[in-house]
Amino acid sequence: MTATGASFFDSYIPTKETAPPFAQQFSQESNSSSTSGLFDQTHDSYSTDTPIPNDRLKTQYSVYDEFLPEWQMLSESYRKQKQNLHEHILHQLTRLHSLEDQFDKMSADFHRRVEDSYNYITDGLVDWQNKLEKEKKSLDTEKETMRHLRKSQDEKIKLNVGGQIFETSMTTLQRDPNSTLAAMFNGRHDLVQDDEDGSYFIDRDGTYFRLVLNYLRDLRIPPSIRNDPKIMDELKQEAEFYHITGLLKLSMADDTTKLFP
Repeated sequence: MTATGASFFDSYIPTKETAPPFAQQFSQESNSSSTSGLFDQTHDSYSTDTPIPNDRLKTQYSVYDEFLPEWQMLSESYRKQKQNLHEHILHQLTRLHSLEDQFDKMSADFHRRVEDSYNYITDGLVDWQNKLEKEKKSLDTEKETMRHLRKSQDEKIKLNVGGQIFETSMTTLQRDPNSTLAAMFNGRHDLVQDDEDGSYFIDRDGTYFRLVLNYLRDLRIPPSIRNDPKIMDELKQEAEFYHITGLLKLSMADDTTKLFP
Protein backbone atom coordinates (compact mmCIF):
# COMPACT_ATOMS: atom_id res chain seq x y z
CA MET A 1 0.00 0.00 0.00
CA THR A 2 1.17 3.56 -0.76
CA ALA A 3 0.84 6.56 1.50
CA THR A 4 -2.49 7.49 -0.17
CA GLY A 5 -3.93 4.04 0.43
CA ALA A 6 -3.57 2.94 -3.19
CA SER A 7 -1.67 -0.23 -3.99
CA PHE A 8 1.49 -0.34 -6.00
CA PHE A 9 -0.29 -2.58 -8.42
CA ASP A 10 -3.07 0.01 -9.06
CA SER A 11 -0.79 1.81 -11.49
CA TYR A 12 1.31 -1.20 -12.55
CA ILE A 13 0.45 -2.56 -16.04
CA PRO A 14 2.29 -5.84 -16.77
CA THR A 15 3.25 -7.07 -20.19
CA LYS A 16 3.99 -10.62 -21.32
CA GLU A 17 7.40 -10.45 -19.76
CA THR A 18 6.21 -8.95 -16.45
CA ALA A 19 2.99 -10.88 -15.98
CA PRO A 20 2.88 -12.69 -12.59
CA PRO A 21 3.34 -16.48 -12.69
CA PHE A 22 0.17 -17.12 -10.76
CA ALA A 23 -2.06 -15.32 -13.33
CA GLN A 24 -2.65 -18.54 -15.32
CA GLN A 25 -3.51 -20.43 -12.10
CA PHE A 26 -6.17 -17.90 -11.24
CA SER A 27 -7.46 -18.09 -14.80
CA GLN A 28 -7.82 -21.90 -14.64
CA GLU A 29 -9.62 -21.82 -11.28
CA SER A 30 -11.98 -18.98 -12.20
CA ASN A 31 -15.06 -21.24 -12.51
CA SER A 32 -14.82 -22.80 -9.01
CA SER A 33 -13.29 -20.13 -6.77
CA SER A 34 -14.53 -16.90 -5.29
CA THR A 35 -12.10 -15.03 -7.55
CA SER A 36 -13.80 -16.07 -10.80
CA GLY A 37 -13.30 -13.64 -13.59
CA LEU A 38 -10.00 -12.38 -12.28
CA PHE A 39 -8.00 -14.07 -14.99
CA ASP A 40 -10.45 -14.89 -17.74
CA GLN A 41 -7.85 -14.32 -20.35
CA THR A 42 -6.41 -17.50 -21.82
CA HIS A 43 -2.76 -18.32 -21.97
CA ASP A 44 -2.71 -17.11 -25.49
CA SER A 45 -3.72 -13.63 -24.39
CA TYR A 46 -0.18 -13.15 -23.09
CA SER A 47 1.41 -14.25 -26.33
CA THR A 48 1.37 -10.68 -27.64
CA ASP A 49 2.80 -7.48 -26.29
CA THR A 50 -0.64 -5.94 -26.00
CA PRO A 51 -1.01 -4.34 -22.53
CA ILE A 52 -3.65 -5.76 -20.22
CA PRO A 53 -6.53 -3.34 -19.59
CA ASN A 54 -6.06 -1.27 -16.51
CA ASP A 55 -9.39 -2.15 -14.92
CA ARG A 56 -8.67 -5.87 -15.19
CA LEU A 57 -5.22 -5.47 -13.61
CA LYS A 58 -6.81 -3.69 -10.70
CA THR A 59 -9.17 -6.57 -10.19
CA GLN A 60 -6.47 -9.24 -10.56
CA TYR A 61 -3.80 -7.64 -8.38
CA SER A 62 -6.26 -6.66 -5.70
CA VAL A 63 -5.96 -10.34 -4.66
CA TYR A 64 -2.26 -9.87 -3.92
CA ASP A 65 -3.14 -6.62 -2.20
CA GLU A 66 -5.67 -8.53 -0.11
CA PHE A 67 -3.16 -11.18 1.03
CA LEU A 68 -0.22 -8.80 1.41
CA PRO A 69 -0.91 -7.97 5.11
CA GLU A 70 -1.08 -11.66 5.91
CA TRP A 71 2.20 -12.24 4.08
CA GLN A 72 3.81 -9.34 5.85
CA MET A 73 2.59 -10.63 9.20
CA LEU A 74 3.87 -14.12 8.31
CA SER A 75 7.24 -12.68 7.24
CA GLU A 76 7.51 -10.58 10.37
CA SER A 77 6.61 -13.55 12.53
CA TYR A 78 9.23 -15.66 10.74
CA ARG A 79 11.84 -12.96 11.13
CA LYS A 80 11.15 -12.54 14.83
CA GLN A 81 11.10 -16.27 15.48
CA LYS A 82 14.30 -16.68 13.48
CA GLN A 83 15.95 -13.86 15.41
CA ASN A 84 14.73 -15.25 18.73
CA LEU A 85 15.94 -18.71 17.79
CA HIS A 86 19.28 -17.30 16.69
CA GLU A 87 19.63 -15.42 19.98
CA HIS A 88 18.63 -18.56 21.87
CA ILE A 89 21.26 -20.59 20.01
CA LEU A 90 23.90 -17.95 20.76
CA HIS A 91 22.87 -17.99 24.39
CA GLN A 92 23.06 -21.79 24.50
CA LEU A 93 26.47 -21.73 22.80
CA THR A 94 27.67 -19.22 25.37
CA ARG A 95 26.41 -21.45 28.16
CA LEU A 96 28.05 -24.45 26.48
CA HIS A 97 31.40 -22.65 26.28
CA SER A 98 31.05 -21.60 29.90
CA LEU A 99 30.20 -25.17 30.88
CA GLU A 100 33.19 -26.51 28.94
CA ASP A 101 35.51 -23.99 30.63
CA GLN A 102 34.09 -24.92 34.03
CA PHE A 103 34.52 -28.63 33.24
CA ASP A 104 38.10 -28.12 32.09
CA LYS A 105 38.94 -26.28 35.32
CA MET A 106 37.21 -28.88 37.49
CA SER A 107 38.85 -31.70 35.53
CA ALA A 108 42.30 -30.13 35.93
CA ASP A 109 41.69 -29.60 39.64
CA PHE A 110 40.44 -33.18 40.00
CA HIS A 111 43.47 -34.66 38.26
CA ARG A 112 45.77 -32.42 40.31
CA ARG A 113 44.18 -33.65 43.54
CA VAL A 114 44.39 -37.26 42.36
CA GLU A 115 48.05 -36.79 41.45
CA ASP A 116 48.79 -35.10 44.79
CA SER A 117 47.06 -37.92 46.66
CA TYR A 118 48.93 -40.52 44.62
CA ASN A 119 52.27 -38.81 45.27
CA TYR A 120 51.44 -38.48 48.98
CA ILE A 121 50.55 -42.18 49.24
CA THR A 122 53.57 -43.18 47.14
CA ASP A 123 55.93 -41.09 49.26
CA GLY A 124 54.41 -42.59 52.38
CA LEU A 125 54.85 -46.10 51.04
CA VAL A 126 58.45 -45.36 50.05
CA ASP A 127 59.20 -43.95 53.50
CA TRP A 128 57.52 -46.94 55.10
CA GLN A 129 59.48 -49.32 52.89
CA ASN A 130 62.76 -47.57 53.74
CA LYS A 131 61.87 -47.71 57.42
CA LEU A 132 61.06 -51.42 57.17
CA GLU A 133 64.31 -52.08 55.32
CA LYS A 134 66.27 -50.25 58.00
CA GLU A 135 64.46 -52.15 60.72
CA LYS A 136 65.06 -55.43 58.88
CA LYS A 137 68.74 -54.61 58.46
CA SER A 138 68.99 -53.72 62.13
CA LEU A 139 67.16 -56.90 63.06
CA ASP A 140 69.41 -58.99 60.82
CA THR A 141 72.46 -57.40 62.42
CA GLU A 142 71.04 -58.07 65.85
CA LYS A 143 70.23 -61.67 64.92
CA GLU A 144 73.75 -62.16 63.57
CA THR A 145 75.22 -60.70 66.76
CA MET A 146 73.06 -62.96 68.89
CA ARG A 147 74.02 -65.93 66.76
CA HIS A 148 77.68 -65.20 67.40
CA LEU A 149 76.96 -64.74 71.09
CA ARG A 150 75.12 -68.03 71.29
CA LYS A 151 77.87 -69.72 69.34
CA SER A 152 80.46 -68.18 71.64
CA GLN A 153 78.53 -69.43 74.64
CA ASP A 154 78.30 -72.87 73.14
CA GLU A 155 81.99 -72.82 72.17
CA LYS A 156 83.23 -71.13 75.31
CA ILE A 157 86.74 -72.23 76.18
CA LYS A 158 88.71 -71.38 79.28
CA LEU A 159 92.47 -70.98 78.95
CA ASN A 160 95.06 -70.76 81.69
CA VAL A 161 98.00 -68.85 80.21
CA GLY A 162 100.86 -68.61 82.68
CA GLY A 163 98.46 -68.59 85.61
CA GLN A 164 96.03 -66.04 84.10
CA ILE A 165 92.57 -67.29 83.18
CA PHE A 166 91.12 -66.20 79.82
CA GLU A 167 87.73 -67.14 78.42
CA THR A 168 87.17 -67.05 74.67
CA SER A 169 85.39 -69.01 71.94
CA MET A 170 86.43 -71.74 69.55
CA THR A 171 85.72 -69.39 66.64
CA THR A 172 88.21 -66.83 67.94
CA LEU A 173 90.94 -69.40 68.52
CA GLN A 174 90.47 -70.80 65.00
CA ARG A 175 90.43 -67.40 63.31
CA ASP A 176 93.88 -68.11 61.85
CA PRO A 177 93.58 -71.74 60.69
CA ASN A 178 97.38 -72.06 60.46
CA SER A 179 98.06 -70.91 64.02
CA THR A 180 99.05 -73.03 66.98
CA LEU A 181 95.84 -72.12 68.83
CA ALA A 182 93.71 -73.39 65.91
CA ALA A 183 95.75 -76.61 65.80
CA MET A 184 95.25 -77.16 69.53
CA PHE A 185 91.46 -77.21 69.17
CA ASN A 186 91.00 -78.82 65.74
CA GLY A 187 89.88 -82.07 67.36
CA ARG A 188 92.92 -84.10 66.35
CA HIS A 189 94.71 -83.71 69.65
CA ASP A 190 93.83 -84.91 73.13
CA LEU A 191 94.06 -81.96 75.48
CA VAL A 192 93.93 -82.22 79.23
CA GLN A 193 91.51 -79.99 81.10
CA ASP A 194 91.96 -78.87 84.65
CA ASP A 195 89.78 -80.89 86.95
CA GLU A 196 88.69 -77.90 89.00
CA ASP A 197 87.80 -75.20 86.43
CA GLY A 198 88.01 -77.14 83.13
CA SER A 199 90.65 -74.80 81.68
CA TYR A 200 93.40 -75.68 79.24
CA PHE A 201 96.87 -74.74 80.38
CA ILE A 202 99.36 -72.93 78.11
CA ASP A 203 102.86 -72.40 79.42
CA ARG A 204 103.27 -68.81 78.25
CA ASP A 205 103.37 -65.36 79.83
CA GLY A 206 99.81 -64.12 79.91
CA THR A 207 100.72 -60.43 80.03
CA TYR A 208 100.09 -59.83 76.32
CA PHE A 209 97.81 -62.79 75.60
CA ARG A 210 94.85 -60.44 76.00
CA LEU A 211 96.14 -58.45 73.01
CA VAL A 212 96.56 -61.65 71.04
CA LEU A 213 92.92 -62.62 71.66
CA ASN A 214 91.74 -59.11 70.82
CA TYR A 215 93.60 -59.26 67.53
CA LEU A 216 91.99 -62.58 66.66
CA ARG A 217 88.59 -61.10 67.50
CA ASP A 218 88.98 -57.81 65.58
CA LEU A 219 91.90 -58.48 63.23
CA ARG A 220 93.40 -55.15 64.14
CA ILE A 221 95.67 -53.50 66.69
CA PRO A 222 94.63 -50.19 68.31
CA PRO A 223 96.82 -47.17 67.45
CA SER A 224 97.75 -46.71 71.10
CA ILE A 225 99.37 -50.17 71.06
CA ARG A 226 101.01 -49.73 67.67
CA ASN A 227 102.70 -46.53 68.85
CA ASP A 228 104.38 -48.35 71.74
CA PRO A 229 107.59 -50.08 70.44
CA LYS A 230 108.00 -52.17 73.60
CA ILE A 231 104.53 -53.66 73.41
CA MET A 232 104.84 -54.24 69.64
CA ASP A 233 108.10 -56.08 70.23
CA GLU A 234 106.43 -58.35 72.81
CA LEU A 235 103.48 -58.92 70.43
CA LYS A 236 105.92 -59.92 67.71
CA GLN A 237 107.32 -62.64 69.98
CA GLU A 238 103.81 -63.85 70.83
CA ALA A 239 102.87 -63.88 67.14
CA GLU A 240 105.93 -65.97 66.35
CA PHE A 241 105.16 -68.43 69.16
CA TYR A 242 101.52 -68.90 68.20
CA HIS A 243 102.30 -68.73 64.45
CA ILE A 244 99.71 -65.97 63.87
CA THR A 245 100.75 -64.70 60.45
CA GLY A 246 98.57 -61.60 60.35
CA LEU A 247 99.68 -60.38 63.74
CA LEU A 248 103.29 -60.98 62.82
CA LYS A 249 102.87 -58.86 59.68
CA LEU A 250 101.24 -56.09 61.65
CA SER A 251 104.03 -56.06 64.18
CA MET A 252 106.56 -55.66 61.38
CA ALA A 253 104.62 -53.18 59.15
CA ASP A 254 103.15 -49.72 59.48
CA ASP A 255 99.72 -50.53 58.06
CA THR A 256 96.99 -52.49 59.77
CA THR A 257 96.75 -55.30 57.24
CA LYS A 258 94.06 -57.79 58.10
CA LEU A 259 94.67 -61.47 58.49
CA PHE A 260 92.71 -62.49 55.40
CA PRO A 261 92.98 -59.62 52.84
